[in-house]
Amino acid sequence: MSKITDKTSEIPEKWYHGSPRVLQVLRAGSCVTPFTELAKAYSHKPTHLDFAFIEDTEREEVIAEVKHDGQQIGFLYEVLLESSDSDLCPSVEETSPLGEEMVTVRDLSLQCLERDIQPMKRYSFKIKIASLS
Repeated sequence: MSKITDKTSEIPEKWYHGSPRVLQVLRAGSCVTPFTELAKAYSHKPTHLDFAFIEDTEREEVIAEVKHDGQQIGFLYEVLLESSDSDLCPSVEETSPLGEEMVTVRDLSLQCLERDIQPMKRYSFKIKIASLS
């Protein structure tokens, strides 16, 4: 099965991490995602994630929906990268069908964007896809 983001049109500039803990630094080997809503789902420490996708070709986007079973209050962080080329590498594990999750190769500073996020069972977001023409 091909990854849904094989059709994305841009390389992400910002990367996010979700955690149930207050963090100042993200340790090397941590997973990050370009999708804030996915990071929020991860912040609740789920044991299971379910993904659903609806493609809207007229708007050239995919609506992604993530359901999870996490119960913890979460925090959303932006990862402060110096260079995505040297700070991140592809994940060897397939953490989601989105395929854009990366792993940090060194300790990185974080900026807290949201705190005390109450668990929602479902998060959804839009992914812009490249024109097929």
